[in-house]
Amino acid sequence: MSYLWEYDDEGGGVAGDTGSAMHKAAAAMHKGKDTAESLEVMQGMVHEYPRADFQDAAGMFLSYALDDRNRTAKFLLIEERISFQIAPAENDPTGAPIQVVGTLDQVRLVDGTPKLWDIKTSKKDQIQQLHKHQMQIAAYCIGATIRLGRT
Repeated sequence: MSYLWEYDDEGGGVAGDTGSAMHKAAAAMHKGKDTAESLEVMQGMVHEYPRADFQDAAGMFLSYALDDRNRTAKFLLIEERISFQIAPAENDPTGAPIQVVGTLDQVRLVDGTPKLWDIKTSKKDQIQQLHKHQMQIAAYCIGATIRLGRT
């Protein structure tokens, strides 16, 4: 996961804060808020995401909110924190377990099967984003499996 070193210690900057703000609006919508209320929730997070471009985040959210698949989805988890450990490799000199901590965007129930959904707000190529984040998605699937007690 060498790409992690590309981020500075201050967080994800404008793009990261903008994406995080959009996530707040999406979560609010899925927890029962209408579109306007969801945007208000997002705007209320300015203290948490001071570098966010809230106009850009609102535009992304509105596109997301207009998609019927997002309006009619059935959710098992929304913005759920996960934490678990992976045993170290036998040849790991530290012997320390690997701690995985993150926040699942969503687990949706699709035709009776739980499916992990991770919202990516990047404007970069989608296929590149898929490959760049495959380890994160795999770890989140493990976390969701543990949290839900089912695959």
